Amino acid sequence: MPSYSPEVIHSMRAALNEVMTKIPVDQATQEVKAYMAEIILKAAAEGQTNYEFLLAAASRHIRAVLSQLMPSTSVGQARGSALPPERSDAL
Repeated sequence: MPSYSPEVIHSMRAALNEVMTKIPVDQATQEVKAYMAEIILKAAAEGQTNYEFLLAAASRHIRAVLSQLMPSTSVGQARGSALPPERSDAL
């Protein structure tokens, strides 16, 4: 099991806290947080330990995690997210 410096742990924790602000409040469950933490830990285990990369890695998975854990709810625009809103009309 990898061990991390206090600085890396701080970066992982900060990235997790920030990515959780991009998830709608009604969907920001402990289960979602655990999945996001797992994504961050996996990125760190692969050697990507800076805050920006960890945040980006987790942010890329928001929709997939929410779709997997909350399939009955619509996964719309996350608050403060850079993700485009889903469109129902095909052009």
